[in-house]
Amino acid sequence: MVVGLIWWTVPFVTIGYLMSIEGYLGLIRRVIAYPAMFVPYMELISFLAEVGIPGLVLTISTALGEFIKSEVSTSTSIQISPLE
Repeated sequence: MVVGLIWWTVPFVTIGYLMSIEGYLGLIRRVIAYPAMFVPYMELISFLAEVGIPGLVLTISTALGEFIKSEVSTSTSIQISPLE
């Protein structure tokens, strides 16, 4: 699960950093037609998202698998022993 977390976190932290740079350079969010100077940023962001999403899937599937294997018991049992 740690590998999945790292695989997921590193690309998306980098994406956040790149989006901050774009914002400081003047890119307005949710604009369809952006200037050509932002194309390399957008391509790198798209690539990093493609790399990071499998890390998210790995993390979630590992966590769910561990949860299912752990045989979580919802019942409680009480043992009463006689007083001596």
